[in-house]
Amino acid sequence: RPSCLPAAMQRLVSRLLNTFVKDYNANQLDVSLVKGRVVLDHAQLNEAVLQSLLQLPPNMVITAATCGKLEARIPWSKLKKEAVTVTLGSLSLVLEEPEQLA
Repeated sequence: RPSCLPAAMQRLVSRLLNTFVKDYNANQLDVSLVKGRVVLDHAQLNEAVLQSLLQLPPNMVITAATCGKLEARIPWSKLKKEAVTVTLGSLSLVLEEPEQLA
């Protein structure tokens, strides 16, 4: 049913963003879901997820992560042939060494 498509898209995008963005709020989005474009400004990112994705050495821990602009392009009609792309603008990471156990 075409009328359900935008709601289903919104749920999928929200579920994915909840993984990567702390305190995600759908009202923060500039969304053109049908066109496959999602933009989120000034996001606080999930440090644990980034730590895992970036595979940093064990002596470096991400303690804060922010992004000035997150933009996702979703090729809805070609999802099996084209990749979803996510671009992070003005990514800022705070890295610290974990405290040594005495």
